[in-house]
Amino acid sequence: RQQLHDAPTLALPTDKPRPTFQSHRGAAFSFSLSASLTDSLTQLAHESGATLFMVLLASWQVLLSRYSDQTDFCVGTPIAGRTRKETEPLIGFFVNTLVLRARLEGDPTFTQLLAQVKDSALGAFAHQDVPFEQLVDELGVVRDLSRSPLFQVAFALQNAPIRPPALSGLRVDGVAAPTQTSKFDLSLTLVEHAGALEASFEYCVDLFEPASIQRLASHFVSLLEGIAANPFRALSQLPPEAPLQLPPLRPQPLTASEAPPSEFLAPRTPVEQSLAAIWSEVLEVPAPGVHDSFFQLGGSSLSSVLMLARVEESFGTEVRLERFFQSPTIASLAAALQSEAPQQMGADSTPMEVADSPLVLLQKGGSRTPIFCVHPIGGDVFCYIELARQLGDEQPFYGLRARDSGATGESDTSLEALARAYLASIRSVQPAGPYRLMGWSMGGNIAFELARQLEAQGEEVELLALIDAYARPLDRLAPNTDLGEVAKELLASELQQLPEHLDHPRIAALHQRLERHLRLLSTYEPGTYGGELVLLQATDVVDPSIQAHDNGWHSLVSQGIKVHGMPGNHYTILRPPNVQCLVEQLRAYLQKRSRESTPALSRSQT
Repeated sequence: RQQLHDAPTLALPTDKPRPTFQSHRGAAFSFSLSASLTDSLTQLAHESGATLFMVLLASWQVLLSRYSDQTDFCVGTPIAGRTRKETEPLIGFFVNTLVLRARLEGDPTFTQLLAQVKDSALGAFAHQDVPFEQLVDELGVVRDLSRSPLFQVAFALQNAPIRPPALSGLRVDGVAAPTQTSKFDLSLTLVEHAGALEASFEYCVDLFEPASIQRLASHFVSLLEGIAANPFRALSQLPPEAPLQLPPLRPQPLTASEAPPSEFLAPRTPVEQSLAAIWSEVLEVPAPGVHDSFFQLGGSSLSSVLMLARVEESFGTEVRLERFFQSPTIASLAAALQSEAPQQMGADSTPMEVADSPLVLLQKGGSRTPIFCVHPIGGDVFCYIELARQLGDEQPFYGLRARDSGATGESDTSLEALARAYLASIRSVQPAGPYRLMGWSMGGNIAFELARQLEAQGEEVELLALIDAYARPLDRLAPNTDLGEVAKELLASELQQLPEHLDHPRIAALHQRLERHLRLLSTYEPGTYGGELVLLQATDVVDPSIQAHDNGWHSLVSQGIKVHGMPGNHYTILRPPNVQCLVEQLRAYLQKRSRESTPALSRSQT
């Protein structure tokens, strides 16, 4: 705690303005350090009573200081976490992250800095069992959605030998997987191989251009060569001696953790203050304003359920989810809690339920063919609000939300039956084609089945667009898997915790809905579809082993599949700024497929 108290943020110059939210879109650049340079650095470590890790880390800190013009910052490094002999043969994830503070004040020599880095590293190793997440909580770090907490740049040295398995009669070669993600702003990884060091920069493409990273690699090699030649020089005298050709520093945009926006308004009443405390806990943001949107602060449909459950526990008043989504701010929620009169619907663009139907009108107006977008596994459709808004007020946009279990009836028996029930609702609004269907995650599976049923009825499907959906998403589950436990895991993953009170009516209903939808997915065997499918696929893949090029859809589509990589992961693909790429791709398809024809609509839409 003493080492990391009040550690400043590392402000590297970037080629692009920092986005409000981390997208984790990344790329990599690889380069090599010669065997002779590696030998010199290893000898320097030996003579200084240090390790090669410490020499390389100190060198990396010097270069970061040159680029940032800072002498105080933090660098993260992974550690195996297998300090006990009993854990060495175990299969499992023990890795932890250490945070090492760099202090380069006073222009020391490299050997002096190396001694300091050695002490810092040994101190961190002595406390390596403290989980990184606990460290963040203990230090009271103010969360900033635009960057990782405590450090933004990482360093790793892989010096354990990695031998390919010996398989009789086979030659085994390693194949590097393409890098499309970056957990941090910038990471440097070095691997010892055949007496030399193979290095790789993994970087965030939202911040850096490839040319800047290549220049950084060149400067790092030059610096290491200067250190190896004379480690007793002051840091300011080490190469590259010419002024670094850095991209111009852009004005740093203010983030939520640094300063409130001009329209920021702090909670004014005890009710607003209580709500702000709940939002801060659920969303992990320090100071939400009363007019900040829950979803623009990082909230989701599932996390809104947890938030409202805590509101109900605190105030003893039930808040309808639909009312909250009309205006998802602290001010509006406080007004609803303090008023006995039901709130009136707001602007025309607010969500509106269609009576006795799973349909929710997320965007009203215009004469274009409406889009029908099916709910994900959680059952709500408010994750599509930003997508509907950015498609414009000339594009009608309906969400299909899940009904309560008591209202599902026969549609609860299979995914095909659920699609039939949804199709009846769709045709009550738009009796005839062409139809535009979409869905994210499980919603993609239901949209696919809707397209099949419409095709069987002789109707035209103008657009079938699936957002990061998998043809058989549960294939990896073992037989007889307890789907109730899987539902709990989904809850914990989305909410960053397992809710303490699963018996709370709102949480219990969500858990039952997740389990019901998992059961429908587990028994669904998709047939073939005679049309074309558009797959909008997240490029930031949490587990690359589950992703095929087409997510398993190719064999099920007769007229082919068009795959488009979209920034973000499975959960952030629909959030700003990533959603803008979805909107642009969808607009291109809609303009291509549609002649702005007016479909036959029922009076319920007009």
